Amino acid sequence: MVSINIEQLHVSDLIELYRDKELSPVTVTEYVLDKIKVNDSKYNIFAHIDEELALEQALKSEQRWKNGTELSLIDGVPTTVKDLSDVKNMPTKYGSLTFKNAAPANKDSIPVQRLREDGAIFLGKTTTPEFGHKGVTDSLLNGITKNPHNPEKTTGGSSGGAAAAACKKLGLLHLGSDGGGSLRIPASFTGVFGFKPSHDLVTVSPAHAHSELSVNGAITNSVKDAGFMLNTITKPDPNIKRKFNYKQHDFINLDDIDIANLKIAYSNSINDIQPNSDVNEVFNIAIDSIKSINNNVTEIKLELPKLIATFNQYWMASAHHIVSEFSL
Repeated sequence: MVSINIEQLHVSDLIELYRDKELSPVTVTEYVLDKIKVNDSKYNIFAHIDEELALEQALKSEQRWKNGTELSLIDGVPTTVKDLSDVKNMPTKYGSLTFKNAAPANKDSIPVQRLREDGAIFLGKTTTPEFGHKGVTDSLLNGITKNPHNPEKTTGGSSGGAAAAACKKLGLLHLGSDGGGSLRIPASFTGVFGFKPSHDLVTVSPAHAHSELSVNGAITNSVKDAGFMLNTITKPDPNIKRKFNYKQHDFINLDDIDIANLKIAYSNSINDIQPNSDVNEVFNIAIDSIKSINNNVTEIKLELPKLIATFNQYWMASAHHIVSEFSL
């Protein structure tokens, strides 16, 4: 019998192996939990780990796959949640000493609820700077989250724990959030894939001070893995009206999108600030690939002199709102 290297598997691989009964969600979850024990002390990735819940969910998933009653294509897939989103029966501490003794949440946030409904296995909560308010991941509560490629370097932030977990293969799906780069920055720093969905595509609930700016999204080890996660977390909530009328897409098989006829604009700089040469090289390779299937690709120049000032004004106002809720 050929030995299965669990660490090299993507979501589609897991599903095939679960369906063929060649691998069990329990085996995968136990493997990942053991790996977390080894790596978390080195890199400080988790704010909370729940082995009991994860194994309980894995046992139920294993039975569903045996019975052919799996809930979805992410049933039995190990998943983490950034410690800004509520997971029922886990504390949400927001990376802040203010919530050091927070009681377990009594319900899931909407994206977490969608993941639970589809059978995702929750390993725990990943680290964030206090209230997700900066582009590096450290806090007085959790300490410093280190970059797995080089522990002397930062993971970026604020979804730094999620990116480090993806980098070290501590789960396949990682729920983060992004207002000013909090998915994209740590993904780029750790060499994984981070995607910030369009606003309102993923329901933000409960609403918070950053609801008009920040959205939940995926950090994974591949674009396709993120597609599996997006298929789940973009399911609309019947009780919450969306501001925009989105068509429900299959983010794994995007056959209904006519890529060749899309109108595409790109810029490799903002306000004439150029990327590093190695980043620019990879960027240009991607643009050339797009041009090979689309003739309507235009380079534009982004000049946004007020961008940072406008962003900071909005961000600081919402930060003031958050801080004002606490008596010091």
